[in-house]
Amino acid sequence: MQRQITLTLTAQSIIPVLLVALPYLIGIFNLHNGGNKSGSLSLMSVSLNSIPLVNPVSTIILVKSYRNIALRALGIDRNSISTSRVSRSTSIKGILILNFEGPLPQLVASFGWLPDGKLAYFLIPEFFCQIGTLCYCFVPFTYRYFHIVRNKTLNQLQFCLLIAFYLAPSTILSISLPILSSLAFDELTEYVGVGDPQCLRRIPMFNPDFVVTEPIRTISYGFTSVLSLIFAFPPLLIYCVVRIFQKLNADVQKSSTMGSKMQRQVTVALTSQSVVPILFVAIPFFLGIFNHKTMGSFSVMSISINLIPLVNPISTIILVKDYRQTIARAFGIEKHLQSIHRVSVFSSKGSFTGTST
Repeated sequence: MQRQITLTLTAQSIIPVLLVALPYLIGIFNLHNGGNKSGSLSLMSVSLNSIPLVNPVSTIILVKSYRNIALRALGIDRNSISTSRVSRSTSIKGILILNFEGPLPQLVASFGWLPDGKLAYFLIPEFFCQIGTLCYCFVPFTYRYFHIVRNKTLNQLQFCLLIAFYLAPSTILSISLPILSSLAFDELTEYVGVGDPQCLRRIPMFNPDFVVTEPIRTISYGFTSVLSLIFAFPPLLIYCVVRIFQKLNADVQKSSTMGSKMQRQVTVALTSQSVVPILFVAIPFFLGIFNHKTMGSFSVMSISINLIPLVNPISTIILVKDYRQTIARAFGIEKHLQSIHRVSVFSSKGSFTGTST
């Protein structure tokens, strides 16, 4: 009850600020500093007209059923929200081009802010969320390694240092790449050509193979050498997974029959949760970085990032027998799996049970 009251009061305080006060003050500030007069007045007018929407918007945000109805009416689901982007990527002459199509870049462009290549600064939080999420996947398994294998529980400071270690390369990349793209905007635009002025603005992403201006080119190679640390993450993760499996498997041999069964389930669960991110996310992403000059490498990297929400469902399908059987029936391979299981039972027990466990 207290949590619901807290959420309600917080939403009723924040929503008027976001819908009314903040846009209105931005319009006044932009008008005072000689910005786009028409756009500023329109923004101020829209913010004032949004006052009647404060309570309905608060209700939609707070009530789950209303949220779901509103999202379905807009054709949006929760998975699409988690992977929504402010830009859309294409490739021209071997250079990745980001076309800005989100509402926030359009609003900034209407005010004349961030001209030319400075719009690339919008990519800093987007890159950090995407690459940071990928790098953070290594944190839980390293923590499990210390906890299970080394029998050491990290304190708050040590855990923060562990997170900083894995997020440092992604932070450097998410900040340096947009800045370098902004600095090399004129040179890259001259190479790929100017976009249609009637369309949305686009930013060519920095590529040292097509930039000859100094010291930008030299600085980019310095960042590349620092980011090579990222390639050590997958082997480190594999090492942690193998050591955790060996430790848990050794504990299984020492346990009683009931404890052995439970310990085996824990071993399978932790191993599956470790292997699935490696196969579906880490390896494709880092192969895309390593082969960045190959056609389709950026698509592989994008797909691997978008597969992050599928990691837990795939692990669940692998671990839960009913889900496995449902998927097997959907692909018509259930009988084949049952025959393999019977052979394994026969070889392990020396007798043919004829049933699946």
